Amino acid sequence: MKKLIITSISFSLLFGVVGCDKNSESTASLLEPYRVASKAELEQFSSDWKYIFNDNQWLSVTNFIEEGKIAIDNAQDEETINTIVIDTKANIDALLLNEDFIITIEATTTSVVLGEDIGINVTYTNTSGKDIEISYFLFLFFPVIPNWNYPVWFEPQEYPSTMTIAHNGSYTETWNLGANLEVGKYDLRFRINYFLNWVYHDHEDNIEIYAWTYHVQLKVE
Repeated sequence: MKKLIITSISFSLLFGVVGCDKNSESTASLLEPYRVASKAELEQFSSDWKYIFNDNQWLSVTNFIEEGKIAIDNAQDEETINTIVIDTKANIDALLLNEDFIITIEATTTSVVLGEDIGINVTYTNTSGKDIEISYFLFLFFPVIPNWNYPVWFEPQEYPSTMTIAHNGSYTETWNLGANLEVGKYDLRFRINYFLNWVYHDHEDNIEIYAWTYHVQLKVE
């Protein structure tokens, strides 16, 4: 009788282990399409924004992408994968930081229904340690989304607009974008373009600055 009891317990444990293995395999199988889609999202993100990074930055971008993909392969649930994607994109965005200024963007919402506006506040803060004079043509900030063009009409500007920003001072613009977007998900950045100490057209002392904000993902339903 004692031997029979032991044999029954052993059989039950073996069945339980086999059952767990099957459940794990089933979960992994269901998660695989999500892994594939998330890794493709990282690849697309790096491809879309490759042109805004210099060679050294791009090397770091590719390293972040590979590390993110490996982490996704090892993740056991969708929530972990989502966190990996967000963190990987944030690490890439951090490569764009500049010690002389900070550019931030803040959306009133990141998800709207078709036809609704999304208000975006873009702020430039001078952290250079001194007051600066900046000059720009047409737009200081401009929204950029891969495979999308902001509908705008403008007249050529012969002379730049100019402003002085004190050390630790800031300048903010508000843009409304949502009504111009179709249904889908969008990665938005703003480009900033200006001259320091503008003299006149094509003068050798003109210092032109290009910079980019971190991205914000928008969703239109």
